[in-house]
Amino acid sequence: MSYRTLNEYKESMFSNVHDALAKHEDRVGNIHLAFAKSVRDQVLLPFCKRHNIEFISGNGSFFFRTRSGRILYAEDMIGDWKISSRLADTHAVPEFLTEFYQLVQLLCDPIGGLPVGDWMDDVDFE
Repeated sequence: MSYRTLNEYKESMFSNVHDALAKHEDRVGNIHLAFAKSVRDQVLLPFCKRHNIEFISGNGSFFFRTRSGRILYAEDMIGDWKISSRLADTHAVPEFLTEFYQLVQLLCDPIGGLPVGDWMDDVDFE
C-alpha cells in the first residue's frame, strides 16, 4: 500500500499496532478469566460451601460475608485472633482461619495487573 503523506503512514501503522494489541489483550484477558474460573470452581466454591459463606467481588475489591452479614477480611481476622490469644505464631491459628488466610493470599496474587479475586464472579449462598 502506498501512502501520500508521512502522517497517513503513521496513522495506518498506529492503527495496525493498536488493532494487534487489542486482539492480544483479548486473548490474554481470556486466559486470565479461565485461570480465575478454575480457581473459583476448584478452590473458592468448595471453601464457601464448606463454611457457609459468600464471596463478593467488584469495584476493585473482594470480600467474604457470613449469613449473619458479617464481613470477613483475612487481615482483620488473623490480627484479631493473634491479639486476643497473645500469640504471634500463625501456626497456632485455628484451622478455619489458616485455610481462609491461605485462600485470601491466593486471591490476592496478581494476574494481568489485578488480584485473582478481582477476575472472579461472586459465590452466593446456596
